[in-house]
Amino acid sequence: MLQPNQTLPERSEIFYRAKTNTIFKKIAAHESCMASETVNVQQMTEELKAIRADLDYIKEHMVDVDTIMAPEEKERLDKAIEEYKSGKAVSLEDFEKEL
Repeated sequence: MLQPNQTLPERSEIFYRAKTNTIFKKIAAHESCMASETVNVQQMTEELKAIRADLDYIKEHMVDVDTIMAPEEKERLDKAIEEYKSGKAVSLEDFEKEL
């Protein structure tokens, strides 16, 4: 269950698990269907389309963990941007020359 104090990665993980569980339930339904002697091909086709739609939704809404910054990283980035705008930043070339 989502909580207001959860971070974005935690919320994404919960969402991902919920969608994954739904897909696994649908796959289990397919397995039980295939175990019976009569297989309804139309029903299987519709279920596969639903699974594909769920998978496409998950792919579209997945969060890339590398794009999320910790609060400390955000502070360092903001400080670096301020230094750059105020002219205090040193270019990499100048820095390498000093070494």
